[in-house]
Amino acid sequence: MGKRTKLVYNLSNLSDNGILPPILDGIADIIRNLGNTAAHPEDTEFSNEMVSSMMEFTQTL
Repeated sequence: MGKRTKLVYNLSNLSDNGILPPILDGIADIIRNLGNTAAHPEDTEFSNEMVSSMMEFTQTL
């Protein structure tokens, strides 16, 4: 199996190499953080409004 790297470093590399535009780099970081929170929800609750907003945003992309 190949070497695995953290998503944050992969996204940063794409941005640094001009593959991911700066605006998408910031948005990708927000989505990554929300995804991490949702994947490890020990101390977090999402309101229905927040979930709807995240779904709408993701579908828009």
